[in-house]
Amino acid sequence: MTKIQNGTITNAAVTTLEDVAIIEVRGAEVLQFSFVATVTLTAFDVAGRVGPSGGWFTIATLAADYTGPAHPVLDASGSLVTAAGGATVHWAKIDVRGLESVRLQASCATSSAIAGHYGTV
Repeated sequence: MTKIQNGTITNAAVTTLEDVAIIEVRGAEVLQFSFVATVTLTAFDVAGRVGPSGGWFTIATLAADYTGPAHPVLDASGSLVTAAGGATVHWAKIDVRGLESVRLQASCATSSAIAGHYGTV
């Protein structure tokens, strides 16, 4: 049975690479998320793990992971690594079958607020 859930992504002061969201995806097939940042990002990493006490492994960290997506990244609005600040909405869609949770991390040269939403199907 597919688990459907929705939630928010938020971090008021991203500087060095830090968590923006940890999303439980057990039972879901696809995770979709979108966000805006107040300042252009310098990194955006997506990691997954297969169990609650398991280690995190990289799903996407390079610009090419988003602009020329290969499984498990299904599609993205562009390079999230350098996502522009302002009103632009950035997004990605990731195959999460077999994962317990996904961690989203971001960094910025100066403090940036990040806000957005996610959903699983």
